[in-house]
Amino acid sequence: MSDVDAFFDNNVVLYSLSNEAWRKERVAHLMSGGGVLSTQVLAESANVMRRKLKLDIADIEAFHDVLLEACRIRLVEPATVRHALEVSGRYGFSIYDSLIVATALEAGCTTLHSEDPRHGQVIEEALAIINPFL
Repeated sequence: MSDVDAFFDNNVVLYSLSNEAWRKERVAHLMSGGGVLSTQVLAESANVMRRKLKLDIADIEAFHDVLLEACRIRLVEPATVRHALEVSGRYGFSIYDSLIVATALEAGCTTLHSEDPRHGQVIEEALAIINPFL
């Protein structure tokens, strides 16, 4: 289950649109308690929905409206980018993954739900990466 201490990565959020019922249900359950997303997650999800899923703008906006209603949104600030660079250097993550981690840390989240292969890793002794599909 989720709460305001849970951050959701783009790859998890997009399973809300999956044809795999169990994944879709798992995400719905996790996000039913709210959580945190970043402007980066909104942008990345819009990109995937437009380019890969071929959805029209109105459908993307409707999906984002649901996310905005359910979750708290954190902006990616210049300081967040600097923090992400530190995370990337320390943990070897890509800059995009590091931005997700840095934003989650800055939001005070304790859990990052991601399909990332780093399941179980704890960042800065504060944020656990959890693959919700394992």
